[in-house]
Formats: sequence, C-alpha cells, structure tokens
Amino acid sequence: MPNLKRINGHTSVRKPILYLVREGRALATDCVNCEWMDEEGRPVWEQMDETRKLFGNDGSVNGNPVRRYMHVVISPDPRDAVSLDQIRELATRWVGECFEGHEAFIAYHNDNESKILHAHLIINNTDTSTGERMSLKTRGAGNRRLDDVLQRISREMGLRSFLAEHDEQTAVDAAGLYDGRGVPGRPRQAEPRGRGEEAISARDGYVWKDDIRDRVRAAILLSRTTDEFVWSCAAMGINVSVSASNRRKGEWVFELDGHPTWRVSGARLGGGTSRFMIERALADARTHARARPPEARARAIRDAVAGLGREGSRMRYLGTVRGNDVTARDVASMLELAIREDIRSFEDFEEVAKAAPASTKREAFAALRLARDLGCFPEKRGRADGTRAPIGRFTDEQRDANRRGEDKKGKERMGHVGTESADRGPETRRRDR
Repeated sequence: MPNLKRINGHTSVRKPILYLVREGRALATDCVNCEWMDEEGRPVWEQMDETRKLFGNDGSVNGNPVRRYMHVVISPDPRDAVSLDQIRELATRWVGECFEGHEAFIAYHNDNESKILHAHLIINNTDTSTGERMSLKTRGAGNRRLDDVLQRISREMGLRSFLAEHDEQTAVDAAGLYDGRGVPGRPRQAEPRGRGEEAISARDGYVWKDDIRDRVRAAILLSRTTDEFVWSCAAMGINVSVSASNRRKGEWVFELDGHPTWRVSGARLGGGTSRFMIERALADARTHARARPPEARARAIRDAVAGLGREGSRMRYLGTVRGNDVTARDVASMLELAIREDIRSFEDFEEVAKAAPASTKREAFAALRLARDLGCFPEKRGRADGTRAPIGRFTDEQRDANRRGEDKKGKERMGHVGTESADRGPETRRRDR
C-alpha cells in the first residue's frame, strides 16, 4: 500500500524547495496553482511566501509560530513498480482533493537505496480562493484522514492499497478512527487497559497484553516486510494469525507462544500495533522514512533472540543468556539506541555509552551489556559501514556549509530546473486546480 508522511514547516519554503531540486536530483517537478517562474520573474518560493503575507498567514498565534507549509512524502508500494507518470498522477490528484486552492510544489525522486520512486510535496498554508489558513480539521475529503484519500486514489488507479485488501470500514477501524460502537471521530486509547490490568501494573505485576505489545514493537524495529515481521514475531515468542471475525476481518491477531488463551488483535492492543499501522511502519522502513538496523545486523539480532534459552524462564522474559533475563523491552531499547546513534559495532556502543549524559548513561551501558550477551555486533565497524553518523545530528560547521552552498547555488539551481528538457533532466509542469 502507498505510504504518506507529513512534516510541518515553520520557515520560508525557499530552502526545502531548493534542497529538493539541488544537483539535478529531481526526475521531474509539478507546480499546482503556481509556477516555477511567474510573469513577474518571481520563483515559486517567493510566490508562496507573498501569498501567506498577503492574507496575514505568515505571523504567529499567541506567540507561537504558525505552520507555514506542510512537507508531504508519498511513497507507492514498491511491489507496484510505478512509472513516473503514475506517481505524478497520484500526487497531483491527492493534493488537488485534499488541498484544493493551495499552492503546491512537487518533486519526484528515486534517490533512496532501493531506487523506489516517491514524491515530495511542499504545500503552502493558505487557500488562495478563500484566504483561510490550512486546517486539517476542515481540509481533505470531508473529515477523513489524508491517508484514507491516498488509499482510495491508489485503489482507483489500480495500485495496491490498504482499502483494496480490506473493506473501507475495517481500514478506518484499524487506523483507530472509530470506537467500539462504530462512532466516527473518537480515536482509540493509545494503550487500552482494563481496571484490573491497571491495578496489576501499579503493583509491578505481569500484564500479558503489555508483554505482547512490547514484543510486537521490537519485531517492528527489526523488519521491513510482512514476512520479516512474522519471522521477528516468531523469534519474540509471538504467533501471528489473521482474524476471521466479521468485526475485525483481516486484522492481525497476536498470541503468546504456549498460552493459546492469551491472544489479542492489534487493533485492540493499541500502541500502533494494528495491521494498518504496522504495514505503514514497514513501508516507512522500506523507503527509508524510518531508520532501521542494516539487514545483516537485524538478522543477527533476530537469530540471537530466537536462540535464547527459554526453559525455566519466567513470564515477561524472552529467555535467559549468561544467567541474565532478557525482556522484549530490553531488546527494543537496545535497537532504538543502535538506530538513533548509527551503532554498527561494540566499539560504537562503548563510545556512545561513555559519552551519554548521566540521566541516560545507565540505560546505554545496559544496552551495551545486552548486545555483548547476544553477540550480535562485531567488535569494530567494517569498511562498508563507514564512520558513525548519528541520525539527525549535524555540527554547526555542517549547517553553515549547507547554508552557504544553498545561497551560492540558488540562482543556478533555479535556472537549471527551469531550462532542462524532459529527456535530460527534470520536467516542470504547471497544474491549476
């Protein structure tokens, strides 16, 4: 199914647009309700910035900066192998339905590791027909989520979609938009619990639903595909089946191995474990919208967890290694640290643990001990791993260099995109809605 990721922007649209087209990386571009260069010689980012100022949507509200634009990434299902024309139709139809009247710039890339075509949309916050500021409560097809519109358009185009695999009611229910009585607009509790479970948890007792949730979350971190997710669940001691009930037909059901009565559907479990949310997370991992361990490392961790000694281990524990009990939450914490800090070896783990602040140093060394017990990392980074680059962290020097590069090449990039022909580089089309 296609995946949609949204990021709110609170600055001018100039930098994100220039970033999307730098060095000819855009295969093509589209402009909706705007032009790459208008008759007055204004580039697209100036048109958007001036539109916001004209309608008074560029300031702040109660001292807080407003959302000036929304950056959306649309990634079709890799199995569809969509063409450039197909993804252009998908992206422009989606923005036309959900944000009619808004200015939007769209760039198409295939610069990820798997060479999967995807679209980046920069959508201005102002409706040019009404002057109103963007509000997700009133935009889109009625009050439906933006994701649901994307799934419907994909199905109409003959592409894979969540709604093509399940009926529309089940899809919305799995996304948590309906309560148990089928009433729309009342989202589910993030981690629903009964009174008895709350009381047990307060006494630090064992709640089997919490245990299953932790194991499923750890399995998600190790997976990119549905098959990998099922294998990871098996390594965590979870059996996965498909619900046959009319109410939750197609939803995944998780059962703790050895306890056939301890089974619950992902939609009831909460915490992002419905089939809809899991498949969305897996799609993020495939398109690199969500970081994950390298494939060889994920496989090593999965095999190490599957090989834990389980005889005599108590509830809530995956097993024991070197006399230490291991929980799914321990494994998930280790994975989150390794992903966040780009850890590929025990040497990296030690470096991160020593540099960790006092508030997290204990957790960092606990993750290091677990990694050593599992033996799932090499001592040193391999040549192919390169140097450690913590995700999302940049030095001031790197920021300054990027900023200088943008300022220096801005006009050059603008002319580059606007003049190249379709067979040699990006093609820009204007689409009015």
